[in-house]
Amino acid sequence: MRSPGCDGIPTSTRAFSPRYETLARSDAAGDGTAARNGTLTLTDYQRIADILVAAQLSPAQLDALARGDTVDNVPTAVLTYLRDFYREAGTDGLLDVADVLRGREESGDDDAASQLDALANGLLMISNENVGDGQNTGSYELVPDELRDTLSRIRNPGEDARFMGDFFDDVYVDKRLADVAALLGEANPGVVPGTQFASELDHAASRLLDIASGTGGLYRDAYEPVAEKFLDIGLRNEDASYELLTASDNTRTLMPLFEHEWNDDGATLSRLVGWIPENSAVTGPDDTVRAERAGEAAHSLALMLSSSGSDSPVAFTDANNTNPYRRLMDIPGVGDGRSALGEVNPALTQSIAGALSPYVIDMVTDDPRLAYHESFDCLGPVETTRIFSLLDSDPHAGTLISGHALAAAHEIDRAFARSDVDPPPITLGETSGRLRAVVEGGLRTELGDRLSDSGEAKSDRAATRAGHFGAGQAITATGLSYLPPPWGVAASGAVYTAGALLSGNIIDADGNLTDRFSGSPEARFRISQYEAGPDQIRMTDNEIKYTILTELVDSGRVPATDLPPEASRAGTLITYGELMDGHTDNGELQNIERVRQGIVDETPGAFERSGIRRVDEYIDQHSVAINAYYDNIFGSDDDQRAFESVFIGDGEPTRMSRWPV
Repeated sequence: MRSPGCDGIPTSTRAFSPRYETLARSDAAGDGTAARNGTLTLTDYQRIADILVAAQLSPAQLDALARGDTVDNVPTAVLTYLRDFYREAGTDGLLDVADVLRGREESGDDDAASQLDALANGLLMISNENVGDGQNTGSYELVPDELRDTLSRIRNPGEDARFMGDFFDDVYVDKRLADVAALLGEANPGVVPGTQFASELDHAASRLLDIASGTGGLYRDAYEPVAEKFLDIGLRNEDASYELLTASDNTRTLMPLFEHEWNDDGATLSRLVGWIPENSAVTGPDDTVRAERAGEAAHSLALMLSSSGSDSPVAFTDANNTNPYRRLMDIPGVGDGRSALGEVNPALTQSIAGALSPYVIDMVTDDPRLAYHESFDCLGPVETTRIFSLLDSDPHAGTLISGHALAAAHEIDRAFARSDVDPPPITLGETSGRLRAVVEGGLRTELGDRLSDSGEAKSDRAATRAGHFGAGQAITATGLSYLPPPWGVAASGAVYTAGALLSGNIIDADGNLTDRFSGSPEARFRISQYEAGPDQIRMTDNEIKYTILTELVDSGRVPATDLPPEASRAGTLITYGELMDGHTDNGELQNIERVRQGIVDETPGAFERSGIRRVDEYIDQHSVAINAYYDNIFGSDDDQRAFESVFIGDGEPTRMSRWPV
């Protein structure tokens, strides 16, 4: 497409304005009929191709659609021609035109490529209900009948599709499905299909992959490229993604997409949820609906991922399986059948972690002082742990979601220190404890699924835990706030993805701690906390007190000069990991035992002078929450037994329903 002029109309349109006159005089229905019947002349092909190029949306109009705005200034002559031409040409006519244009492109025709793009762009344009002339708009009903019928047949394939070649012959071959996908794939990246068209393409992609998996891979090579193209086009429409995520039967559609081993590690599919973080925060009066939709989508996704008993089968080809979580932890048909979502589709898993990160507090509490997103309801403890364990199956995704949870817990501790409420809000400690508990619980559960050797699991757990704490510390340093006023500062949605950028500094592409981070004081301290369990994940009383003290120093309520000079730099305290390891990045701390004891001795007086009261009760709330979580969720089970008996859905319902208190 040529660039637009200052009035937003493509220069091609102004340069060839007679084409609009030709278009207005053209018999669109006759052109479409001739295309379907194969009676177009070479002159006809050129004339129609020129019309399609001139009829494209301008970059300004495409930008408006990308923002969710309506484009209602398309010339009536353009909309009318496209509507009548695509309707009468039908699928076969459009594909025959595409074949001619593709042949010209392969023969060296410089204009044929853009003409082929325009043919695909026009199909998406007429399907889009946000495109019109002020009186009429695009619609899925304007998509050729045969194509709509084909997509409907794929969405509801019938029992024979599982076992016989009739579906392949009738739909894939006779309906030229590969050619349809190839045409759609020519559409320029910024052109968006209508919501219903996009939704049908998304569902078709899911069904094709599901059917292929049930035929022993017989049709996989044929169906997979079609599904990839359909999904690439369908996911351009955010409204369709929202509907797909929030549908009551989302399990049936999402599971085949999630468990398929994508060549791009699920990067294309990640667009399904990639819009959620940016839309999650309310930063102005116009953001409310957007944020509400993001929360609803994220919550529906979380419920599906953590369910052990969905209302519908997880796949068309596995009608007796209603346990999405178990299947995503051990995906059948991939490798040895024991690979989890993060191992099969790491890019998708990382995007899901980013989408759920804004809601880590909402997962564990419905306390209105802390739960910022009204459209994301609190989850149960087992469900939350399942989500963390599933995301832990990819090191980067696990580091991201756990880093956000630990950063949120850290902010809650500091919010307690900032509070001037009387009496002090000691119950905030319960939420802080729950967040830290599910980080450890998710890690234990994922390792219980993956590793049977307890020694190897403990070693892996120690290193992974260090990475999680490192990510939490790095995210905290960005100034990200998870809490609504007055406890925190409302964040812009975009900053929730900060952890994705930071995780690469902590773990490498293979999921191991980077050399730089593994040699840091924070990593050495966390790795030294080798054993798992509430005593290890629970921050010690002194560590929580140190976090509160850090807030008081940073806010100026406690002068750094009141504390040992080695404990601060540039007016702020060193990290707790540095204090306990005895080193900073600049080298060994001198007189470390004296420094530690000095902190312990000065802390009670600093709290008293700052007016901070009932700290011990706050810490008790934190510890009780963690111990209750372990007692009720894990009991006396080891990691592998806990995974099998509780988390895959075979345990007692009383251990799943609500947060223990």
